[in-house]
Amino acid sequence: MPFQNVVAVQPAIGIPGDFASVNPRQFVVSGTPNQRMVAQPVTGTLAGGFGYLNPDGTVTSITTYADASANPSRIGFVHRYMGSGLIVNWLAESSMFIQPGQPVELFATGDFFAKADAITGTPTRGAAVIWDPAAGTINIGATAGASTVDTGFVLLSEGPIVAGQTVMIGKNGA
Repeated sequence: MPFQNVVAVQPAIGIPGDFASVNPRQFVVSGTPNQRMVAQPVTGTLAGGFGYLNPDGTVTSITTYADASANPSRIGFVHRYMGSGLIVNWLAESSMFIQPGQPVELFATGDFFAKADAITGTPTRGAAVIWDPAAGTINIGATAGASTVDTGFVLLSEGPIVAGQTVMIGKNGA
């Protein structure tokens, strides 16, 4: 671990992938033996972003637009739970990637912290959370387009939002 070279003046709002509330939450479920395992041979599934439940019961965070747009009930948020992101890169300090074959928690509803990879306009509370399944990125405030999917989640954070910021999102009608 390198020597500390940054001191935050304010504590972080949360860590992407963590629960933002104790409101009710539901898993995306599959009736297969591979119930919510990371798909092989992908490099891993990213915790703190969206994932897609494949027909074989496995989960991937990067999929095709055709699959995601045709089956929105298979889209969920990948929760970051203790021990899910294994550090496998030489000398890495942290990891948000869940390795192939490992269990993954994919939620259809709930309130979570997420990283806003991109911002469109000046989003306010209630703005749509859009997922690009090919890149695995999250855009706040955009509308679903030819290669992006509306997740049904909305922005819960208040105030000005900037790209790269950790925000609260939810799908509970909050």
